[in-house]
Amino acid sequence: TDMPDALPLIEHNVRANQLHGCSVTVHACTWGNEAHLQQVERLADGGAFDVVLACEVIYKQSADVLEQLAATQQRLAHTQSLILVAYEFRGSMLEDFPYFEAADELFHCEPISLRPYEDHPHDDGEEDYRYLYIYRLRRVCADE
Repeated sequence: TDMPDALPLIEHNVRANQLHGCSVTVHACTWGNEAHLQQVERLADGGAFDVVLACEVIYKQSADVLEQLAATQQRLAHTQSLILVAYEFRGSMLEDFPYFEAADELFHCEPISLRPYEDHPHDDGEEDYRYLYIYRLRRVCADE
């Protein structure tokens, strides 16, 4: 899901990378938009997806937009879903903190450094700045 102006490129990439036995659907979904969410949920069997993928979406967004992203990811997932978020630190992470704060309340997180997978990995002493965050829904206890 993404904004409508980005959909043609995403659709092209899906066609160029067809996987057999796998269904990939591209559809517009403005985070937090109820009408869009209902349309996207109808595409999923049972209203949720096995994988929710986000790449290059957490950067210079307002706190409200970032919180809506986390809430949308939660809504589109089921208890076995993987929510995959590729993130590159740029400048100050403080601008992006509202997303990570909201996500930490909703999901269990497993961050994986992408440095070993870079074309030219280097050991320059600098901190890793590209990560894949693997999120899974937190289970809610009956007494919560």
